[in-house]
Amino acid sequence: MLEETVKRGIAAMLPVYNGGNVTKIITADGQEIIDRKTCKTVLRNIAQIYNVDLSAIRRHYRKPLNKKLGVPIPLSMDILLIPIKFRKKPLGANDGTLGYVNLGQIQGVMPEGRTTSLINLKSGVVIRSLVSRNTVLEYIKNARLVKNLYINKHFDVEGEHRLFQHFVKEMGDRYNTILLGARLLQYIDKMIKTRAE
Repeated sequence: MLEETVKRGIAAMLPVYNGGNVTKIITADGQEIIDRKTCKTVLRNIAQIYNVDLSAIRRHYRKPLNKKLGVPIPLSMDILLIPIKFRKKPLGANDGTLGYVNLGQIQGVMPEGRTTSLINLKSGVVIRSLVSRNTVLEYIKNARLVKNLYINKHFDVEGEHRLFQHFVKEMGDRYNTILLGARLLQYIDKMIKTRAE
């Protein structure tokens, strides 16, 4: 079931109390699905789907951010999860306060109060966070940095650019050779006609 939800696209995962400490998953199309597991467990299960080691990811990306906590988690090109506080006072000692919002699904952030904000998702769903708009914007800035680092690490952007430039040059050289050959044939044809006269 979780794999099907992931295929639809994850927009957010929020800790909620609904007959226990469970997770509300909001998909990219705005559908809300309750998973009977905690946010922490759902995150771990999604990471397994993508074959991602959460501890290694956090260690790797906390260095450039100079942060130990709240490190954005890139799982793929389409899923980069930003940890954000969504619950004030957990009922149990192990009930977390953090949920996760996918960077690529955020449409905008509106202030709601001094210490709260509304996150507008691309699907039209609005979720309330327990941090200020400025704090969410700072998280988004950090997430964009992590995304750039992720792309540079997993995709050789500079190498692909060099390969493209080489291809263009080679095609240009081939075009010039063909053009030169065509002109040479025209010249030979003209010479033959001139001698025949």
